Amino acid sequence: MKNVLFLFGGKSNEHEVSIVSASSVYNNWPMSDYKILPVYIDKNGIWYGVKDEIKEIPKNINEVQNIFNQIVEFEFENGIAYIEINDIK
Repeated sequence: MKNVLFLFGGKSNEHEVSIVSASSVYNNWPMSDYKILPVYIDKNGIWYGVKDEIKEIPKNINEVQNIFNQIVEFEFENGIAYIEINDIK
């Protein structure tokens, strides 16, 4: 089984479009072949993850913000992002 870091959202003007696109891709992904860690990036650039597995990503920004409430911290060293995921399985 392969691990996939699934990033969406972000600081751009296309933030909401990214959520809708992520919802479509994630909700149709072959989950049996991959272990997926979805990470939502808010408009300020703060990263959020989920504590438990989710079956789908909603298309509405308010619903996304209700599900993705666990902060994911990251730091850069020599151009590489090291992600520390707190309390996420």
